[in-house]
Amino acid sequence: MSKSIKVGFSIKGLYQYYHMIRPIIEANDRENIDFYIFHANKFYRYHTGNIEITDATLVNLVGTGIVVKKIKETNLDYMIIFNPGQIFDVFITAICKENNIKTIYYQHGLSLDFGSFGIKSIQQGKSVSDRILSLRRYLFFYRVMIYNIFLVKHKKRLLKLLTKRSKQVLFNFGNADYPKYGLKEFHCDIGLVFGQKDKKYLTTSNGFKEKDVVVGGYPLLKSSGQDNDLPAGYVLYLSSGLLTSKVIPITKVEEREFYVNLAKKVIDSDNNLVIKLHPTENFELFKDYIKDFDKAIVFKNYNLSDIVERANLVIGDYSTALFYPIKHLKPLLLLQSEFFEKYPFDYSDYGIGQKVNFNELDHSLANPPEVNEKNYSDFMLEFISNEQGIDSNEVLYNQIFSQKNEI
Repeated sequence: MSKSIKVGFSIKGLYQYYHMIRPIIEANDRENIDFYIFHANKFYRYHTGNIEITDATLVNLVGTGIVVKKIKETNLDYMIIFNPGQIFDVFITAICKENNIKTIYYQHGLSLDFGSFGIKSIQQGKSVSDRILSLRRYLFFYRVMIYNIFLVKHKKRLLKLLTKRSKQVLFNFGNADYPKYGLKEFHCDIGLVFGQKDKKYLTTSNGFKEKDVVVGGYPLLKSSGQDNDLPAGYVLYLSSGLLTSKVIPITKVEEREFYVNLAKKVIDSDNNLVIKLHPTENFELFKDYIKDFDKAIVFKNYNLSDIVERANLVIGDYSTALFYPIKHLKPLLLLQSEFFEKYPFDYSDYGIGQKVNFNELDHSLANPPEVNEKNYSDFMLEFISNEQGIDSNEVLYNQIFSQKNEI
């Protein structure tokens, strides 16, 4: 009997399981793979509902400082990292490299430099309790990293890497456009990205060799064919969680007002409204926002392909969730924000969607934009599909097994 392959995932909170890890595990049609999820869930308030994870072994990095030992004892073959530019993930990557564990960067967001977001504004709008929690979180991660530096071989190198990344992330030190996915001189062994532009980003900004970056396309969920609880037709609003992530400094009262007014505008246009939440958002809170509207409904952990396929029109801003309406050729309204002169990634630059301010939404709902199929198709080829049209998760498993055979 062949030895099983051990694959780990590095995440911060378990709220990321549904949209980042479960689709990858479910796509596995091969035997003898054991999955492990390394997390620090204690410090995250995001509402996940009742999570029952039975397809992977959970390894909690909170409550112990011996991260090196925990990773080493698992005897992993691969560690999949979604945010290799985050300081703790730089640390995890270093531990894996020292223990001959192949690290794979699996793209889940747009390839944008930190400077694209105006990083200082991310600290706006935090309550006192949020700031205290954030400080506790940073203190925990730094305490763990400092302790573990004494347990690795290349102590000075790791300390230098963490110091440099900390200066970039916490103090915006140096060039505002420092790479999002880690240090140019230190990165994952393999990069699995959406399209050719993303591949170029890793080779030019992050120092990857071309042979180590694989184009896999965007990991779109397949349609399940189920449409339970969905109206016959509706306007879909895809939330990108900008308040929860502190990118825009508005209060809960202002957020409620936005969704109430959104529901009014959509329903007054003789449409149903479906709101699809970001994984970090509180489902019960949003249900309360729209409780007075019979023709409005909110979902969180719902197959995005299913929910987009039934929509007549989609409203969003700049998140990768908008790849779904592009794939399904849906009219798209790009709702502009007073906090951005221009979104970090603007779909209208590719001839897709129509920019609209909130006070103009009534007119746009009555006169939705036409779909330019060529622009949608060109965008798909550049950002969503790989050259062979193979599913992204299949590309990942092909990499895992081919690399394992080489080892």
